[in-house]
Amino acid sequence: MTMNTRDKQTSFKQASFKQTSFVPPAKCTGKWLKAQRRLQRLKAVMRRSLACLKGWRAPALGRVYCQLGRELMAAGRHSHAAAALKSALGTAPHNADFLALAAKAHTLSEDYDFAALLWRGLAERFPRRYGMRQKLQHAKCLRLAGNLQDAKSLYQQIYDERPDQPWGLVGLARVAQKSRQWSLAAKLWQECLLAYPDHAKQEWQDRRVQCVQAAERLPADLETATSKVATAYLQHTKQSNHTPDRNRPELRFKSLLIVTYGRSGSTLLQGLLNSIDGMLIRGENNNVFRHLFALYQTAQGWSQFGTYSQNANSPWYGIGAVDHQQLLGQIQQMARMLVVSDQQDRRDIRCFGFKEIRYPDLGEHLSDYLEFLTLAFPQTAFVFLTRDHDEVANSGWWQDQDPQQVRQTLSDFERRAKDFAQGRADCFQLSYADIVQKTCTLEQMFAFLGAPYEPSVIDLVLATPHSYRPSSEASKKLFRAL
Repeated sequence: MTMNTRDKQTSFKQASFKQTSFVPPAKCTGKWLKAQRRLQRLKAVMRRSLACLKGWRAPALGRVYCQLGRELMAAGRHSHAAAALKSALGTAPHNADFLALAAKAHTLSEDYDFAALLWRGLAERFPRRYGMRQKLQHAKCLRLAGNLQDAKSLYQQIYDERPDQPWGLVGLARVAQKSRQWSLAAKLWQECLLAYPDHAKQEWQDRRVQCVQAAERLPADLETATSKVATAYLQHTKQSNHTPDRNRPELRFKSLLIVTYGRSGSTLLQGLLNSIDGMLIRGENNNVFRHLFALYQTAQGWSQFGTYSQNANSPWYGIGAVDHQQLLGQIQQMARMLVVSDQQDRRDIRCFGFKEIRYPDLGEHLSDYLEFLTLAFPQTAFVFLTRDHDEVANSGWWQDQDPQQVRQTLSDFERRAKDFAQGRADCFQLSYADIVQKTCTLEQMFAFLGAPYEPSVIDLVLATPHSYRPSSEASKKLFRAL
């Protein structure tokens, strides 16, 4: 029997469809079928939700939205799930399940502000459904939304309730790190590692190292600082150091040296002194003048060779002819060149110097070295800076050393410094607390130098970040080396 035209067209379409049907590769057949089944379930849920819109009651519609939200969350479409569950919550605002699921979905979709609001509603209206897991999610949303104070309080509550678990302490460490309290964050991460060794993660150690490095980091050039306070301070320093003023008071000294140890606040004192009109105080130089001190000490013994250095056949020929005063003059010129450096053409510099933190390494030679510096620099003033030994020993600079040994080293240095300064009119001593608390001792230091004490300038300097904090092991080794 022959086929008519319509049967032929139908047969041709069926054949074409069979030939063009998509056949998934063998390797991905399982995944493809699973995705197809999930898509079919989602379509079914959506069809039911559309049917609800045509006449179902609100509770039933809420359950459909809730089921749709669950399916979307399982499929990883968190933002769509959050919208569906928000609609479900709109149909039944007093439903604890809808509220908890909506809070979870908004957390997963990273809408932390609204999620924190939903978690708070769950805690206030359904406290029995607000367990430890919900508290952790709530605290996370508060932290990531920037509400650090509330997050800190909630993490503290979690820590008080479950001190046997690291959740609370880890949360407090994260909050401290996000609020840029680097020292506190480093201590909290260290406590996490010590208190919960069974739960310790590499992330904790990495974060502790990051906080230590951040706590010890300083921009290499304050010109790049974006802080308005830093910019104002820089402008004040430049104007004061480059604008001559014939009516300004004369300083009592022509050079000034800050004598101290690491983590004493010496860079902050350096900033205060640089705010004085006509004063240039440089930073650390890795104790370079110790080498000139060794040269000067060696030269003192050259005279013992006497006649042995006058004959051309003597192994010491010529060494006794060196003029010690001329050598000292060369050392003085080199000292000024090393400190003033690129500012040598400035005529407004009335006092110059530097700060150094490696004086404790000199041991019993401290007094002799300081006496040498009075020869190398003109009309020298020494400012001895100290700080609470516990604060210094617990700082990042000394963290690799035994705290008890650090305290002993600081005590020995301060004893030798006190012996040197005894009865001298060119020495002044103050502490880090005197600086940050602006005690009368700080004002007395300005009077000692013959400089005016300007409270507004002092406040400006204290509000500007000052410190040297090596951020890498290479720089730490370089600046700890002698």
